[in-house]
Amino acid sequence: MKQETDVKQGTLALMALKTLEVLGPLHGYGTARRIEQISIT
Repeated sequence: MKQETDVKQGTLALMALKTLEVLGPLHGYGTARRIEQISIT
């Protein structure tokens, strides 16, 4: 049974790539923290 999600497939990958494009090389933790900061509303 397939469940609906709030975000489309590939959204997290796009967010990670855009974060790295803007901020440059980061470790995984830094990337995750930045995505968390910009995605909380």
